[in-house]
Amino acid sequence: MLLKQEKMKRIIYILGLLAVTLSACENWFDVQPKEELSSDILYSTGNGYRMQLNGIYMTLSKADLYGQELSWGFLDAVGQYYSKSKMPQKYQDANDLLYGTSGVKSTIETIWNNMYHAIADANNLIEHVVKEDSSRFELGDRERKLIHGEALGLRAFMHLDLLRLFAPAPAANESGKWIPYVTSSESVTNTPLTVKETMERILADLDEARRLVAVSDSMELNGDRDNWNFQARGSGLPKFFQARRVRMNMHAVMAIQARAYMYNGQKKEAHDLAKEILGEEPDEWGGAAWNSLYRFTDEWDLMGDIYNRDVKMYSDVVMGFANSKCADLYEPYLTLDRNLAIRNVNSLFQDKEMTNDFRYVYLITDIEGGAEVSIKNIRGKLNSGGSQVAAFLLPIIRHTELSYMMGEYLCETPGGLDKAIEILRMVQQARGEYREIPITNSAEYMNALLNEARREFIGEGQCFYMYKRLGLPLNDGVGNIDYGTKVYLPIPDSETVIL
Repeated sequence: MLLKQEKMKRIIYILGLLAVTLSACENWFDVQPKEELSSDILYSTGNGYRMQLNGIYMTLSKADLYGQELSWGFLDAVGQYYSKSKMPQKYQDANDLLYGTSGVKSTIETIWNNMYHAIADANNLIEHVVKEDSSRFELGDRERKLIHGEALGLRAFMHLDLLRLFAPAPAANESGKWIPYVTSSESVTNTPLTVKETMERILADLDEARRLVAVSDSMELNGDRDNWNFQARGSGLPKFFQARRVRMNMHAVMAIQARAYMYNGQKKEAHDLAKEILGEEPDEWGGAAWNSLYRFTDEWDLMGDIYNRDVKMYSDVVMGFANSKCADLYEPYLTLDRNLAIRNVNSLFQDKEMTNDFRYVYLITDIEGGAEVSIKNIRGKLNSGGSQVAAFLLPIIRHTELSYMMGEYLCETPGGLDKAIEILRMVQQARGEYREIPITNSAEYMNALLNEARREFIGEGQCFYMYKRLGLPLNDGVGNIDYGTKVYLPIPDSETVIL
């Protein structure tokens, strides 16, 4: 498969989907482009670089990518989360991995094309920022490096998810070439690479991205952390430098690199990065005693009226995207005739009548007809302390995933099983589940870990990747559904991405 790119002559920005349109965060951008701009005009000021970077985040946050299809929509349907009967036909076909049907085929092509469009935008930005004089930017070299690092991190992130979607997992050891790793916005023919070659490029980009963003983010982590949030707080820095947790911040780069290492079978490297972010030893808040950046959502924030809950459990989100319309996208799937009812809830939560797991008690509810649906994407928590995070946040990576990485590595090391169990129990108890299932070996541990992750990642699209990485059949919570090699998506027939 060859992927051709035509040279990008005009860059289009569409406002309206990102968190900046919310009243609480509408000034997250210092600039708001409203028309097409040529590259020469766009990069004539430092603000133009901000505009281009923000435009990439906006593209990724749309419904056809992480705003729906790569989170609670298409990808969770493929991941066997939902009962088929009331899903729209496209999701029923996705559940059955009928990739050739019109709705599924169109969704796959849109994901492929839009991801490579966003990659081209990142490449265009990278090509210009590496040559730009630091004096062009309001905060000088700090800002130039931050923009460069975020763009590199996003490029690696997008290629990693394309690889996870459209190619066999590294553990499968399959030969062949799958996706191109595109590093230019010029009109060139991009030859697909092997999984190994693609992973090498992903990890290299993330290494460089971390080095670049650390110039700015280390100041925040080691000093005033007001900017390490999901919303601007008037800290004195330009708003472009605030709300770092809806950007490719330094911990996000590290966490995505840990995810990449885990996917590549480099579990020791994944463990070490996760440990560096979380601290020496996770405590009941999900981090080390001296690291208060990430904690588990308190039960108090989940109680009360259904529309006043922290439905995104955002305290432990290391990085997310933002879409002010995310609740509007989800609402049509909460009716009697059309819903995404969670499949086999009783098995998933190991006897739902006996559990106090917050993810069931507070984040799954009945709708008319008895269907049990997730409320992670409803318009929650709008009036607690003025916070509107739950109304726009699209979680991309949580610190719980980092804890799972640490546990998976430790359970396979000599003498490490007890520590792995301790980490798993910590996560379960922090989510309200104190019932313990006996674990005596690594196989039992991995089964318990998969069940735990399946509860954690409802509505976030991550379970599909986890089962695929481990080479396991997709699991519906009761019995395994073995689709064999069809677990990865077919690369679209179209060989050209028009920019």
